Amino acid sequence: MKFHCSRHARRRLELYKIDAAWVEMMILDSELGSGMHEVVSAIDGQKFPIKAVYTVEDDRVTLITAFPVKKRRNP
Repeated sequence: MKFHCSRHARRRLELYKIDAAWVEMMILDSELGSGMHEVVSAIDGQKFPIKAVYTVEDDRVTLITAFPVKKRRNP
């Protein structure tokens, strides 16, 4: 499978200092069915788990966005 990052995803990875290779491994380890998917996983050295949103079409995986998931505060 070919892995492609959108421009938005590349900017989020740079902003939050997330390694693109780790996100690629995280996505390829999950089940790949066609369509849009989300995966959340912890990364060593990161304070919060990382959420990645991606699409699968034929033999191409496109990362749409990736960002740290922060817990909500209860008011």
